[in-house]
Amino acid sequence: PNLVAMPIHVCVAYVNGAGMAKAQLPMGIPVMVAQSNTPMLNQSELMRWAAEATLFPLALMPPNINIENTDHNMSAEETALKWLPSEEGDGNSAILELKHHTTTARLFFHFNSDTNLVTSIHGTRPKLIGGKYVMTNWGCFLSDNNPKHPRDADHEHVE
Repeated sequence: PNLVAMPIHVCVAYVNGAGMAKAQLPMGIPVMVAQSNTPMLNQSELMRWAAEATLFPLALMPPNINIENTDHNMSAEETALKWLPSEEGDGNSAILELKHHTTTARLFFHFNSDTNLVTSIHGTRPKLIGGKYVMTNWGCFLSDNNPKHPRDADHEHVE
């Protein structure tokens, strides 16, 4: 069969305690919209926010949680952030517990022992499958190998 590649614009966000995700074809034709403010969508997008926050690390340093951006608005009064030692006990990993409004995210961060930069982030994240949310293993892998973007990141659900 002849397959035609078509670009799809995807927008995901965590705004004022609510997650949203949408995808559309060119000319604004919607393919998927998830803006129902459900606990699972909110948790999924808060986890994504936390992973992407490594690109501006001061956001993940308590008590400096007064961040304002078009993708989020998290203030210290509404947010609890804790860094905990990981069960691995190797000194190169830690657990982040982040609570914003009624949504909680728990992520495992792994650090490069030489640079102390984050190399990967893992957790169990809700994924929409067949109209229902299913908890799946998820990871974000960061590298310093891209000269144009020194902190290149890839997100994926890990099977």
